[in-house]
Amino acid sequence: MKTTAPRALLFALLLACQGCGMLLNLLGKPKVEVVRPRIEGIDWDGVNLRFDLEVRNRWLLPLRGPLARWRLDIQGREFIRSETRMDVALPARGAGSLSVPVHVSYPALWGAYAGLRGAQEVEYTFRGVLATSVLGLPVRLPVSHSDKFPVLRPPQVTNVRVRIGEASLLKATLIIEADATNPNAFDLDVSGLGYVLKAGEVQLAGLTASTAGTIGPGKTGQLSIVGEVSAARTLLELVRGGRLDKPSLVPTGSIKTPHGMVILDRKDER
Repeated sequence: MKTTAPRALLFALLLACQGCGMLLNLLGKPKVEVVRPRIEGIDWDGVNLRFDLEVRNRWLLPLRGPLARWRLDIQGREFIRSETRMDVALPARGAGSLSVPVHVSYPALWGAYAGLRGAQEVEYTFRGVLATSVLGLPVRLPVSHSDKFPVLRPPQVTNVRVRIGEASLLKATLIIEADATNPNAFDLDVSGLGYVLKAGEVQLAGLTASTAGTIGPGKTGQLSIVGEVSAARTLLELVRGGRLDKPSLVPTGSIKTPHGMVILDRKDER
């Protein structure tokens, strides 16, 4: 008789635990209701994404320390897979939020999907589960969201036209016009750029445009630059034929995107 009571108590506890899941589910299962992707930063190396997840927990107990097991699929196949431990407690009988950071490397992307090198944006699917436990019971909340992220491209300067303004034996004024095209899927502010004019052996740095501030996605803005030169050798090159030979403008400095400032001079490090 002395051993019967403990066994009966143990049996009752086991039955109670088996019924926990059923009892909790009567209140409705926890669910990831909203997935909000955002871009935290972008540069020539890649883009930093963050997925904000809103979870509705209808249970009477909080969901503590969930583990996010996720993957990023591109063109129907897995590109990145990882796990992220969340040091949060999703409140009982309420809504809570957490976020999952994801870094997409452009070099890795081109290595896996060579056909995307010229893309403005890349479509993806973020999928996975939030895994935790309540009263020893495993909890798995599925997550899935499809969207696209941008690819950063430098502005393209074309159709450079140079003419000579006022000229003397000591100096000459250059009037430079060009087209600046934004190949990105977002606005690009090029007002912080400087330019280097190159033509044959002639090179003039430190030029600043007075036009073409913000250029819309896929749009072309007009650059207008007035510069002054005073070197005797440069003057001879400029005055010959009244124009420079095959001039080009090389932008330097930084561009402003909706996702932060980017130093243009680092674009060749990709």
